[in-house]
Amino acid sequence: MLTVSWSSLSMFENNMFIPDVPNAIKRSVARALLYIEELCCKRGIPFTKQQRNNFVFEFEPEDANRDGESAGIPISIALLSRILNKAPASDIAATGIISSTGKLTRIGGLPQKIEAAVGMGKRRILLPREMMEEFEGLKEEEKRGMTAEYADYFEEFILTIFGI
Repeated sequence: MLTVSWSSLSMFENNMFIPDVPNAIKRSVARALLYIEELCCKRGIPFTKQQRNNFVFEFEPEDANRDGESAGIPISIALLSRILNKAPASDIAATGIISSTGKLTRIGGLPQKIEAAVGMGKRRILLPREMMEEFEGLKEEEKRGMTAEYADYFEEFILTIFGI
């Protein structure tokens, strides 16, 4: 689980992650921040440099194995949720790499990610379009009742996520 908060405390200036995370996660956050900043500018959503520099990312549970860049879409959702002060749809999970342009790309371990999402009570998963064949090729028991929505770019998911 990921929580994104604001903080003006100087203790977070050099490390905005609780707990410290692998470099792959830090790269995902950097790309997501670049993209979300551009998206806000494009859509006229107020987003200041001060806000950008005061995010704090808390990952739970602390002992979870986090490696790879599959958190790009969830990080982008959490950032936009904080900026808009609007919760995302409660039944969605998401996984995939995001570029600084919002382009979404595939990740590995889809069955495990579905299992984790179902365990958290999610019914829909947002995936990069290039994962459609992989998801549709899963056996029904591997899908565990989960339905998928696909996009090439993050912006295509905004209506699904926030209803805007």
